Amino acid sequence: MSNDVLTFLIIKDQGWWSGQCMNYDFCTQAKTLDGLVIEIQRQIDLYVHLATNDGKKPFEGMTQPPPAYNEYFNKSKLWMSFRYEPVPPMIAGKERG
Repeated sequence: MSNDVLTFLIIKDQGWWSGQCMNYDFCTQAKTLDGLVIEIQRQIDLYVHLATNDGKKPFEGMTQPPPAYNEYFNKSKLWMSFRYEPVPPMIAGKERG
């Protein structure tokens, strides 16, 4: 998997959609698949912004998901990939210059 592409295992259970990142150990949930796409993108944006503001690479220091997720992923018929790009650091909503 490329460093700037995150792949998510998508699971529907008890009326909720879940997305488990396969690159790093984080996940999110939503009631609808469309809502899950929004939540995944929001999580990615948050991690990228926080890392950039701290002078780190996105997802630096995060661990991979437990190995059991690889088994689920290999059997899964539904997954999504998201590309991300580092963003300029922000201070109080303004770019650092």
